[in-house]
Amino acid sequence: MASQKDTLTIRGTKVIVEVKFIPNRDLKFFVKNPRIYSIVREANEEPSQEEIEEKMRDMDHVRDLVRRIRRHGGLIEPLIVRKDTWEVIEGNSRLAAYRILSKEKDPSKWHKVKCHILPANTKRSLISSLLGEYHFKGKKGWPKFEEAGFLCRCYHDEGVSIEELVEESGLSKSVVEHLIKTYKFMEDNNDTHASRWSYYDVYLKSKKLKKLRDNYPTFDTVVVGMIKNEEFKEARDVRDKLPLICEGSKKTIENFLEKKIDFEAAVSKASENKGGINGEKTLNKFRKWIAHPGRFDELASVNGELHKKISFEITSIFDCVKKLRDKLDQK
Repeated sequence: MASQKDTLTIRGTKVIVEVKFIPNRDLKFFVKNPRIYSIVREANEEPSQEEIEEKMRDMDHVRDLVRRIRRHGGLIEPLIVRKDTWEVIEGNSRLAAYRILSKEKDPSKWHKVKCHILPANTKRSLISSLLGEYHFKGKKGWPKFEEAGFLCRCYHDEGVSIEELVEESGLSKSVVEHLIKTYKFMEDNNDTHASRWSYYDVYLKSKKLKKLRDNYPTFDTVVVGMIKNEEFKEARDVRDKLPLICEGSKKTIENFLEKKIDFEAAVSKASENKGGINGEKTLNKFRKWIAHPGRFDELASVNGELHKKISFEITSIFDCVKKLRDKLDQK
């Protein structure tokens, strides 16, 4: 069957594509596709096409695609393929599904797959934009880790501006910047395991931890090591417990960083002072409130039942303050 022509419009550029049925075994998985790329990075070396196929065969969404493609009798959307390399730019999961079908059911029926073939000279930036259109604004959303990796490579490797990425992804500027920063942090620390994304995500979002990271240069090294060694039970520990250490004494923080005490012990010691820290803030607010010019006249000018209630509260506060003052003096 002779190929036909069709048109894709990417970033305002019209790209003429061939529409053709190609043997699925002639096609290659696209290593730079975010979903494939996460497999590559976890292995720390580029896997073979066979290894990629084997991993994708076990993915739940691929098995679901097999059922849907079989039910429909073929693809609803064609694969998008680059002509010079025969890499599947978009549709790697569908390619994996076709490979499964061609082995399990009627090989002749699933031997060839419908493709839109991009010209060999298609710019890399247009390919990235096309992927973004499918997965940010379309129905085939990537997990956050894969979104972050895609945006990070667009920004650092291809020089796409933050403003362009905001426009193409539909995400806010702050979200785009955070995703890029977090993925780059993972890359710089040689840990691009998708399963650990949530730990780094909450770690870099915390304003309290940012202050600690700025003041203690080794803090990142210690926390990254704990994430890699799976010393946190869940990402919630990084989000909720780790910031508590910020409220501990300088000695507690330093002992934690020097591994003289473990994470739980550091959190426990810091929490001992937490009530005191919160109490000091509350007392400070109360002192400023009651000492405000005109406050005494305001409270003393009331009459009737309200006068009795205010008098009772002031007397009770006075008694409590006296007892606390005695305890503080004893200590």
